Amino acid sequence: SGLPPGLLELEITEGALMEDDGIDWRPLEAQAEALDKVLKKQGLKIDRVIGFCAEETELIGRLSGRLICASCGASYHEAGKLPKKEGICDSCGGRLIKRKDDEPSVIRHRLETFRASTAPVEAYYRKMGLLLEVDASGDESAVFSRIMRAVGRGK
Repeated sequence: SGLPPGLLELEITEGALMEDDGIDWRPLEAQAEALDKVLKKQGLKIDRVIGFCAEETELIGRLSGRLICASCGASYHEAGKLPKKEGICDSCGGRLIKRKDDEPSVIRHRLETFRASTAPVEAYYRKMGLLLEVDASGDESAVFSRIMRAVGRGK
């Protein structure tokens, strides 16, 4: 189609975007600009972008503690959501494993790559005044509360 990598998906979904959709997507800067153009053609626009930040040690702890069922993919965590029987999935009885890419050294590399690829996108949306930075440390309910406050829907 002659589109830069990643824009084919954008072209395919262009007709499917609806107002108020929450899009979980980590675009490159060119893709962010293309998304803006696609939305503008549909009379839509991005009114805010949420950027999550947390200390690297917390992120490594979250990822390195994951346990995944080899059979059904159910997710557990060593520091919180444990199965009833150690090493066994509550859902299907499958064996729980740690993913190879959840080793701290691999996670650090993934974080470096992520930061390098998203920095221009963050700068793009920050320059437009659309970036809301949310502290993603702590549990899910605390992060959710911060998101709601950031978008003006919470206390």
